[in-house]
Amino acid sequence: MEIRKTAWEDEGKSLSKYETNNLLLEWKENKPELKEVFSQVLQNVHERIANKRYEFAHQISNQLVNRYGLIAFEDLNTADSGHANFNK
Repeated sequence: MEIRKTAWEDEGKSLSKYETNNLLLEWKENKPELKEVFSQVLQNVHERIANKRYEFAHQISNQLVNRYGLIAFEDLNTADSGHANFNK
């Protein structure tokens, strides 16, 4: 999960399941506790975590829609938000 967080913070993109699975060999080399674990087991764990995150987001969005009737998403340019010119 840390690699996904780092990728999001550094590049602003989320790693796909397939991109993360491709990193398994590197993880196993860098973390001695993972050397004895089969790659398929790590893939299954990663997929279960991803499913739980998706399920949580789905439940929260359902609760919000049931309460308010609508959810709207918008892409905001947060880099410029602090530079508003209020001297007009």
